[in-house]
Amino acid sequence: MWGDYVFDLDDAYGFASSFLAEAIASHTYAKYEEKVLVLAMRRPQLPPTRFPFEPIIPKSKNACLGFGIYLSVPYGDAPGLDAARSLQQHALETCVALGGRPYLACAPRLTPSMRHTLYGAEYKRFLALRSQFDPRALFNRSSVL
Repeated sequence: MWGDYVFDLDDAYGFASSFLAEAIASHTYAKYEEKVLVLAMRRPQLPPTRFPFEPIIPKSKNACLGFGIYLSVPYGDAPGLDAARSLQQHALETCVALGGRPYLACAPRLTPSMRHTLYGAEYKRFLALRSQFDPRALFNRSSVL
């Protein structure tokens, strides 16, 4: 199970010092071989029409820092899967609270309130376009967004 969380450089420190410190000390981290990958991203020049769900933080000026949190839960380990889901949900909530942005693999776990916080008017526009061009929801049936 994995989740990717992106922050501007200032907020990345808050995530690392609070959530990651707690996660690394947890039983779930130790038991399920959690891996945390860190990725530095340079902010690209934005085209006039940009993709609103990109993993770059709109307020960042130059660079962002991403954290990929990966857990290896054995097949059939229902309690382990519940623990991994709980840890990832906590990471997602912490990410949104700190002004970060989860990458789309986390999208199914976003509440409507989180979607509004993260994407605002761009999300409403996306829903309107989706309704116009795919009124029967033939694409993206899993409701990723």
